Amino acid sequence: MHVLSASIESKSDYLITLDRRYFFTEAIIRANLPIKIVTPKDFIVDNPLK
Repeated sequence: MHVLSASIESKSDYLITLDRRYFFTEAIIRANLPIKIVTPKDFIVDNPLK
């Protein structure tokens, strides 16, 4: 989970990933992390270009 650690350490707002196997688990969801983990599609929908 070095990608998750790096994202948190760098104070990123988002971790954009298609890796549902590791990042969209109950443990990660319940961890109340200071970062939003989203798919590319969800990111684009939630953050449209202006």
